[in-house]
Amino acid sequence: LSSTPPFSGKIKTVWQDFRVQEVSLDGTLATLSNPADQPPSWATEKDEPTTTTVTSPPPVSNPKPPPISELLSKDQLREVETLANLAKTGVHQELEGDEAKKAAEGVSLGALERQRRMDIFQSMKIKWPQLSHSIDSTQRTESTSKEMKIIIDPNYTSLMKMFHPTPHKTDGTALTFAEAHDCTSTLLLLGGRMWKLVADVPPNQNRVSVEVPLPPHIAPDKAARTQLHRMIHTAFPHLQTFVDEGGKTGKTLRVVSTQQGKKRKHSEAVKSGNPNRWTRFVLVKQNMEMQEALQALADFGKTKHGKFGIAGIKDKRAETSQFVTVETNQVQWDELIKINPNVKLNQPATTTTSSTKDEKQQKRELEETEDGDEEDNMSQDSSSHESSSIRIGNFERVGAHLSQGMLSGNQFRIVVRDVQSKQSATPDTQDDKEETNKGVDAEEVKQLVARAVNDITTLGFVNYYGEQRFGDPGYKIHSFDIGAALVSGDYKQAVRLILTPEDCTAVKDKAVQEAKALYMDHNNAKDALKKMPFVRSVERAVLSALIRHNGANNMYEKAVLATPYQSRSLYIHGFTSWLWNHMATRRLQQFSPTEVVEGDLVVNKGEAVNCDSTPHAVTQEDVNNKKYSIEEVVIPIPGKNVSIPTNLAGFYAEKLAEHKLKPDCWNTRSVQVGMPGTYRRLVALPKEFTSAWEEVVVGDSEESQELETALVLQFQLPAGSYATMALRELMQG
Repeated sequence: LSSTPPFSGKIKTVWQDFRVQEVSLDGTLATLSNPADQPPSWATEKDEPTTTTVTSPPPVSNPKPPPISELLSKDQLREVETLANLAKTGVHQELEGDEAKKAAEGVSLGALERQRRMDIFQSMKIKWPQLSHSIDSTQRTESTSKEMKIIIDPNYTSLMKMFHPTPHKTDGTALTFAEAHDCTSTLLLLGGRMWKLVADVPPNQNRVSVEVPLPPHIAPDKAARTQLHRMIHTAFPHLQTFVDEGGKTGKTLRVVSTQQGKKRKHSEAVKSGNPNRWTRFVLVKQNMEMQEALQALADFGKTKHGKFGIAGIKDKRAETSQFVTVETNQVQWDELIKINPNVKLNQPATTTTSSTKDEKQQKRELEETEDGDEEDNMSQDSSSHESSSIRIGNFERVGAHLSQGMLSGNQFRIVVRDVQSKQSATPDTQDDKEETNKGVDAEEVKQLVARAVNDITTLGFVNYYGEQRFGDPGYKIHSFDIGAALVSGDYKQAVRLILTPEDCTAVKDKAVQEAKALYMDHNNAKDALKKMPFVRSVERAVLSALIRHNGANNMYEKAVLATPYQSRSLYIHGFTSWLWNHMATRRLQQFSPTEVVEGDLVVNKGEAVNCDSTPHAVTQEDVNNKKYSIEEVVIPIPGKNVSIPTNLAGFYAEKLAEHKLKPDCWNTRSVQVGMPGTYRRLVALPKEFTSAWEEVVVGDSEESQELETALVLQFQLPAGSYATMALRELMQG
């Protein structure tokens, strides 16, 4: 975006050159001003029993929608009824000709307002649970009306075939078609969170439990029951299913649904939270992976990795400060605070980190692998030339648990060393350096930097995802490769990618690479698990699952599902981020990098950009009137609920095809990770950008007295934007 001549410099020469402080939603800077030396006072308090008063919602004049006959025209009603009958017919009969076409296309009802769409959907479900609807979200107009289409619920046929596998009932061996239809309808209504159509739910009850007959052909067959459980959970993740004894057929299927709507906004969650439930603290990590830091917290606190909530992933090679939350009674605080006294996790103290691992879990893992030597595993992964450490403190009670995205941004302080104009290419020798730098004095370099700072402050930078989003750039396997395999459902490939050794000579990674090679070269999961360091939680989870489910048809799927949810989510987000970067590059290269063009999607300045955004599709008239600026352009992060700009649709399909995927690949929950999609601004603007030339210590030794002049940059970026990408724009590198 900038036309300033490029300059070069050295970034992250030592990890101390890169410091990051998280900025919370309320604008608080994560600063460790009070390192913990004792547990928080409230950690030893016993929770007082609380009484929650639930107020019934005020009565409404029309709690139920009008009958479907009052909402649709006679022609529409006839077409929808035909579609409902085709849904039943298609359970055991291959539809052909016009019937197949009708079933595939559905019934279009035209453009309708939101309330009318909701009324039609609910009334339709009452009469025909086998039907669903779709909304055309590709049309972006000023009106709130959207095209509504009635379709056959894709889960109806698969569930019906489970409850009624044959067209005709054989005495006592299967449910009738009508009984199977009733069971399936109940599941579809529960799955659609339409509880009151299934059972009477008191206003103060947030769960509903319903029993449905378990077909005689499924009841005695454990494999069939497992398949049914899995099918229901895949279609409706919020439903829980259990088999109860004592039904008419000997066993019944109990389905439990929680009355939870969409995720509340962060501000609503904070207001409604219990102030005694969570403890928030500041975590400062130095030269350490985020997952490694969280695992260390879990090991010291004798709890699970997933109990800790964070708002974002921070850089490894840096000093980062951020907020962490945990449910107060889920941590042994007297043990957790022991992480503070100069614990350096790449020195023998790491043995303490791993040894506090859940003893039962360690015993189970070691028994599965016959015998294991934890100390040997740790020692082979504990040598490095740079120290890594953690500190925590500033305990406080809060009313909400942190999750990804619950931050307003990050504050950066970055040291750039050896700054030179690109007019003087890096020489091979000191004599060459002195020769090439003739005529390029320090003052000219400072003027060049000042121009670049002015440009990035006014023009911003391309809001790319940084390389750290995709793993170490020197590795041949990246997170987006694994993410693409997960989205496509190729779990075997995902496992192989996770366990593929890297061409890495770092001493710290030696044990990891040897363990991976044991599996990939010799298919020896047991020995690989013995060798794998305990800090590598993802690889260990995969190997343990491969051992437990060895030979099973879904062995690789089980191995993937054994990994932490956050890891699976990061793999898939890595893939969507990779797609976003490529779409952003195509948008800038094929069209104007500074002007809005027809087909762009835009969100007005000042408006939040997220999964609930409804971008406007730019028309030629908008372009002629210069109605929007490049700062308002958004590029979708792919998912099932976002629209792809028309000027990038073809390119988007091509990039998916490279991974043997189609644009509708987001319509399922891959490895139990939702993929709704969202939007991201094409250009980001840094705030409070300052630059100064300061004397800094050479190297990372605390005893060093040698100083050099370096460029020190300080600025704040919005959540999700990468400082490395801002630096790339600044330096034109």
